[in-house]
Amino acid sequence: MAREVWQDVRYGCRMLGKKPGFKTVACVAGHRVGANCAILVCDALLLRPFRSPGPEIMTVGSMKRLESLRATALVSSYRDYVDVRDRASSYEGLAAFSYNTAALPAIRR
Repeated sequence: MAREVWQDVRYGCRMLGKKPGFKTVACVAGHRVGANCAILVCDALLLRPFRSPGPEIMTVGSMKRLESLRATALVSSYRDYVDVRDRASSYEGLAAFSYNTAALPAIRR
């Protein structure tokens, strides 16, 4: 498989060397595609603000020290969530989420 790919790459390089006009067009087209991708990424990430459904997003929870990780985390129980949701008077709604990480074992062949 790798040998066939290497042969295709060498063949493509030989063909580009034989036809300099095509090589120029291919390089210009490649640069234009790369520039367009960079512009779209910058536009989406840097120039347009994050649109939230409301005027403000707020995180509610309690700080808990995680001794095993030597860090702190923002935690909240379902009972806390229901309590805050029912007493909410300064905002329209409240949403809960859970952030979990999982480690997957490496598969060796």
